[in-house]
Amino acid sequence: MASERPGRLKGDELEQYNLLLEEQADPFEQKAIQAHEANLQRMRQGLWNDWIRRSVWALAELAPGKYGKHEQREDSYDAPF
Repeated sequence: MASERPGRLKGDELEQYNLLLEEQADPFEQKAIQAHEANLQRMRQGLWNDWIRRSVWALAELAPGKYGKHEQREDSYDAPF
């Protein structure tokens, strides 16, 4: 989604391009969320490591409405929720 846009696109064309790009990127984003959620399940097993911490932060970026809740932050885990 952060890729460079063609310079010749303006107005409605650019908006259409962005919508199509978002549509095509969505399945990849959903798979990434699923992979990070699987890693997050390891916390229930009492595990905590750098990869789980990275998954916590990635989920806060990918799904902020669900995982980006700062008011419940656990500083000892350095997690965004």
